[in-house]
Amino acid sequence: MGYDIRRVTGPADYKAITELRYQVYASEEGLDIPGMDHEKHTLSDPADVEAIVFGVFDGARAIATISVTPMQALGPGGGLRSFFGSAGFPVKEHQQALIGRLMVQSDYRGSPVCLKLFEMGYAHTLRTGFSVGYVESNPRTIPLYESIGCRRYGKACGHPVYGLVVPMVLIPDVEYLTRIRSPLSSLTPPSALHADLSRWFEATHARGGAFASVRGMSADAFGAAAGSLRVRGGLLYGLPRAESKGMLRQCSVLDIEPGTTILWGDSFGTEMYLVLSGSVELSAPDAAGRLGKRVIRPGDAFADGKFRWCDSSHVGRHARALGPTRLLAISDAAFAMISKSHPVIASGLLESLTLPFTNQRSRYGATWDRRSSSRVAGVPDPNGLGRDAAIDGMTQSSWRPECHPKRGAERGSHLAAHGV
Repeated sequence: MGYDIRRVTGPADYKAITELRYQVYASEEGLDIPGMDHEKHTLSDPADVEAIVFGVFDGARAIATISVTPMQALGPGGGLRSFFGSAGFPVKEHQQALIGRLMVQSDYRGSPVCLKLFEMGYAHTLRTGFSVGYVESNPRTIPLYESIGCRRYGKACGHPVYGLVVPMVLIPDVEYLTRIRSPLSSLTPPSALHADLSRWFEATHARGGAFASVRGMSADAFGAAAGSLRVRGGLLYGLPRAESKGMLRQCSVLDIEPGTTILWGDSFGTEMYLVLSGSVELSAPDAAGRLGKRVIRPGDAFADGKFRWCDSSHVGRHARALGPTRLLAISDAAFAMISKSHPVIASGLLESLTLPFTNQRSRYGATWDRRSSSRVAGVPDPNGLGRDAAIDGMTQSSWRPECHPKRGAERGSHLAAHGV
């Protein structure tokens, strides 16, 4: 593949980067945020003056970018410093950096470009003496960042533009990176300072430092996190644990503190959230389009405004945790994988998603009214079958009890009872 990865230094390269940012945020996501020039189709960031910006270029066209910004360059104020809790880390501020603005053009996503670009940014942090790299992650990117070596901690919070965001940190500790098989381990020299910093982090953020992505969890950790879904009538009832974990490997489990805003009406978020424990107050329209409040409980789901598997009339406008709440975050891409491998479960998730917009009681395996799937519009068609066939492909299961003798007739009758 003929692309070049380099540090952005000249005005032509920087202009290409700002055009890529505009394309991703404005053209793809429909956002209007500070720094956008809608006439020039560019998005600039004042922090770029102090940041080191890297880009991947195909000729003169930028196809990916990432920035490394010293925390000292962020200026006074408690915004990002408070979010990351940077003052609590036992290293000086000039050793701390923000790794951000990672974006890749749509036709290059899933290619090695993203990893190569992150490796270049990481190598720069090592050369310049940074010991801590902060990453602001959405739920959908947690599996990627954890596989690279970032660790979550602190409090998730809702942002009116970017949706639910989770603080993560990258510490260049070669022992940890080797243990999780991070591709960054080969770039990381041994360092007593970084080893001590990693031990401090694990002692201080023991719970938060555990894997949030299902892919990274141990079988026991996944079993504990998804326990409410495995009881009779639950979403994963009858599925072997290994199969359940594989199906949800691109999802993440998040612990949300009471009062945290999870959804903002027009945010960047593209996730569906399945409540595992606790409860969420959701502002959503009823069948007549009137905005009201509903309480979402374990087993039910709600979605961000840009979750593409249902139309905008079936997403929440605002959501907040009423108490300590645990959520399973399912991105667009993760849902596409579930719909291909387990169409019945995908259909059940969509049914659960529509329940807050009807007067039905609740939930997958209890009052699952298949007819409500007719209200789910705009379903993507990953197999090229046409929209109606795509919906039917998830509603009319390809699952057969005889293929899974351990689940047998009980699982088959459970599905048949709901018209599947």
